[in-house]
Amino acid sequence: MAADMVGGGMLAPWQRDRLAEARTILADAVHHRDSLNLLACRVVLKLSPDRTERADARALVRLLEGGAP
Repeated sequence: MAADMVGGGMLAPWQRDRLAEARTILADAVHHRDSLNLLACRVVLKLSPDRTERADARALVRLLEGGAP
């Protein structure tokens, strides 16, 4: 994965922790409530430096909110 950078700056330790938690949730998404998966997606969208990871999270948000993938 790319370095943990957001907007040109480094992530704070608590942000890295939240991103790691969100990734863990999404790695096992079928075992979590939709609301928790949506929250994890939003964390990834906000904090992840990885464009592909953000695109995947965006697609999952659309799916969970009932939109077209």
